[in-house]
Amino acid sequence: MPVLCGPRGLPPETVSLYENDGHGHFTDATVQAVLTPDVAGLQRRFDGFVREKFATQLQAVNAGTLPTGEGPQNIDWGGAFADAMRAAVALVEAKRWDEATAKLDEAKRLFPTSAGEESAYGLLARIALQQGDTTRAIAELTAMTAINEDAYGPTRTLASLLAATGDAVGATAALDRLMYIFPHESGPHLQLAELAAQSGAATMRVRERRAILALDPTDRVEALYQLALAL
Repeated sequence: MPVLCGPRGLPPETVSLYENDGHGHFTDATVQAVLTPDVAGLQRRFDGFVREKFATQLQAVNAGTLPTGEGPQNIDWGGAFADAMRAAVALVEAKRWDEATAKLDEAKRLFPTSAGEESAYGLLARIALQQGDTTRAIAELTAMTAINEDAYGPTRTLASLLAATGDAVGATAALDRLMYIFPHESGPHLQLAELAAQSGAATMRVRERRAILALDPTDRVEALYQLALAL
């Protein structure tokens, strides 16, 4: 089938610019054709933007390459942030909670956007739960999941903690966000359906009951009955 036009309606003669020739020219050619002929200038401006936006984080880290090869797993992380996190992990393993908390708070100040499950936020939440401080755990998980939109486990833990403290609105919001991360587990749908029933959120209740049915539950009759009630 003949190509009638290139990307964004460009004429056929420009289509070759968008075909990767195997020599790394794909991105540059696309930028030149669609955005600007000054790719080097665009790169300099973007680098400047990143360095300004993440100045705090960049000051807290430095990275070298291990002799084992290339790839993220072979980066030798150094700097104040890495030092604080290594010290904190050692203190957590030794169950020296107060000292670990101080180091993790320091790590958060140095690199506030590091929000993976093993980040300062995640470790602080675990320490808080270990110490029975649900309020602190909720605060850390709330901050963490606001940065990390893929944090399935922490978001689910947050929803459970909020529900246990009687914050149905917060638990509903956390569970609803969970659906955008991984919608194929029936447990959170059931929790959300029940919370929606309690709050009178009819549309959400029906949506969640339909989702449970779509996940092919063992007790299909009960799922149908609950959907009928929601409808």
